[in-house]
Amino acid sequence: LPIWVAATLSKRDGPAYVSLGAAELASLLAIGLPTQLPKSASSLQVAIDGDQVLLRTVLEANDIAGDGTVGRLLGVAMSGRDSVRLAGTIEPLRPGFAQFRVQALRIKGINVPPRMIPTVVGALRRGPRTDGLANDALAVRLPRTVADLRIAKGRLILYKTIPTP
Repeated sequence: LPIWVAATLSKRDGPAYVSLGAAELASLLAIGLPTQLPKSASSLQVAIDGDQVLLRTVLEANDIAGDGTVGRLLGVAMSGRDSVRLAGTIEPLRPGFAQFRVQALRIKGINVPPRMIPTVVGALRRGPRTDGLANDALAVRLPRTVADLRIAKGRLILYKTIPTP
C-alpha cells in the first residue's frame, strides 16, 4: 500500500477517506496475498469492475488439487501451469484486516461451481488462518487506521478510524 495512504489516514485533521484505483489496490493485495497463495503463484494482476475485484494469477494447477477431496474430484485435469481467475468483493474483517470473498473462480478455463468455491479457496490458502475469515475468503492486510472500506465506481475507498478524544 502506498505509504501516503497510511500517513494521510493517520492525520487527525486529514481527510475522512482516500480513494484508490486498481494500481493502488494491487499494491494493497500484493502485501498479503502472495503469502497465502501457493509458492508457484506468479504474475498477480488486479482489476476493479463495478463493485467487484478481479484477480488473476498463474500457478501450478496441481498445487490446488493436492491429495484431498479437490484432488480426487479434479484428478489429472489439474496439471501444468495455468491462470486462476478469482472475482469477488472486499469487506472489512477487523482492525488491520479485510477479507476478499471469492464469488467466482475459474481454473484451467473451467468455472468452479459456487458450492465448491470454499473448498477450492481452502486448497489455495497457505499459512495460518486469520480469525473470523470466511471459508470462501483470503485475508487482506490493511493499515490499522482503516475502519471501513467500499468498492464503488471502479475505486476502492478506505475510511479512516475516528480517533478517540
